[in-house]
Amino acid sequence: MARWPRRTRSRPGSTTRAWAQSTRTCGTPGGSPTWMPPTRPRSRRSSSARARRGSSRRSRPRTRLPTCATRPRRSALPGRCSCACRAGGTRTSTRRAPRWESMPVPESGAARLERAFRDAGRPLFVPYVMGGYPDIDTSRRHARILARHADIIELGIPFSDPLADGPTIQAAGQAALDAGTRPADVLDVADDLRDGPPVVVMTYFNTVIAQGPAEFLGQAAGKGVAGIIIPDLPVDEAAEVRDAARDAGVALIALAAPTTDDERMAEIGESAEGFVYLVAVTGVTGGEMTMDDRLRALVHRARTHIPVPVVVGFGVRTPEQATQIGELADGVVIASEIIRRIGDAPDAAAADAAVDDFGAGVAGALRP
Repeated sequence: MARWPRRTRSRPGSTTRAWAQSTRTCGTPGGSPTWMPPTRPRSRRSSSARARRGSSRRSRPRTRLPTCATRPRRSALPGRCSCACRAGGTRTSTRRAPRWESMPVPESGAARLERAFRDAGRPLFVPYVMGGYPDIDTSRRHARILARHADIIELGIPFSDPLADGPTIQAAGQAALDAGTRPADVLDVADDLRDGPPVVVMTYFNTVIAQGPAEFLGQAAGKGVAGIIIPDLPVDEAAEVRDAARDAGVALIALAAPTTDDERMAEIGESAEGFVYLVAVTGVTGGEMTMDDRLRALVHRARTHIPVPVVVGFGVRTPEQATQIGELADGVVIASEIIRRIGDAPDAAAADAAVDDFGAGVAGALRP
């Protein structure tokens, strides 16, 4: 270990040379050189000093040079430090930046959904899966199969009194509840789909309010959910849920229907995020959609008042109907037809194949 040299007295009349740097400067990458404190050279020894060295005791203990482990020195470059090493040189180490400085800002659910429409440049396919039907593991598998073909996944949370659902989805939801499916289980399915297309959950207001909007939406965001659809929450009563959704980074997806007038449509457009779900037929899901002038006028009116993408659902059953909707709107939701095909399958393997074939057919019809 290097030590400061002991001073010795010179003969009367002799001189001692001024000290100078004994350590060469050492450049650090991309910054100013660092340097060691200069070391005093030994003065010329006199014969009397040599004689005294062996006979005189040291008046004080030797001073040790600080090592790297005791006194690091800051370099001129932020984030680096230099310290004296045993060999007398300078070692420069890089300090890792605090973790929060390098963490990317997470993209909001609304931004993820809008990016999906923008990047595709065509109508999007939004298939629906009832979480927990016929059981939670099977619904997870079906969601993964559809994720191969989908642009957005709509994931239903079963509820005991689903006012907007037709008989097919009501039966699937009841089966999921009978199997013990809870909202948290469905959010876990969403978490499993995190690396795929954006996930939008569909549930009812009582499910959200039972847990509290802030807590429920915070958990949904933590599971990677991009948006939420609450069909029994009117736009003029949605302030609390909307604020909680925005705080959590989850888009509150509004609905519009054939009975929605222009004033209400404009009100929906003012707060719309992600996209707006446009109901093609009056009533519940699973009805028969007819492509006629009334539907064309409805889509045109919605696009006039709503600045975000408009997605049409309710009553769409075939790839051909999906193509017709795609000529007018920004996307199409298919729900009851997928649930019906799962229920009609004789076994699990047949249900998987039915979901895969149907998803591929609709996706192929919407993609040029």
